[in-house]
Amino acid sequence: MNLTEFVYALANAGLGCPDIIADGALHRFPTPEDNHRDRSGWYVFHGEVGVVGDWRTGHKQTWCHRSEGMTRKERAALKASIKAERSKRLADQRARHDEASAKAAELWRCAGEAMWHEFLKTKSVLPLGLRQHFDLLVIPAMATTGKVWTAQTIDKAGRKRFLTGGKKKGC
Repeated sequence: MNLTEFVYALANAGLGCPDIIADGALHRFPTPEDNHRDRSGWYVFHGEVGVVGDWRTGHKQTWCHRSEGMTRKERAALKASIKAERSKRLADQRARHDEASAKAAELWRCAGEAMWHEFLKTKSVLPLGLRQHFDLLVIPAMATTGKVWTAQTIDKAGRKRFLTGGKKKGC
């Protein structure tokens, strides 16, 4: 029932009716005002509480299933549940980042020095320290410590892809 009520809250805010995932993570979605590629709407939903907003308009709204009449014990249990969800989500994210980092480091190690690649030729640029693995140009995303967290690959047609699960922020 809480999910239905949360969807109604989004619809009443004029943000549409996206498919909701109650995992406590930030999810983006297109609002009725977005064009076909934009996703300016966002939400975080825990089951009992949620936050929804629109980055384009700056709208932000908090929603709670039972904001009135909750006992201190119920509020404490809800906060503990949200904290546990957040800790689990962050641990899962760290594991995904570490796995992608290992793959990126191996790809970077196996790749040879980029001498010629169709993308570089099209852009009229020099490889300057980039590497190439078969037909893929490999660009590492590193932290200031030099650790490779993920890698972006560019194929001959210019399609760019980051490794799944890789950490990009701060690299």
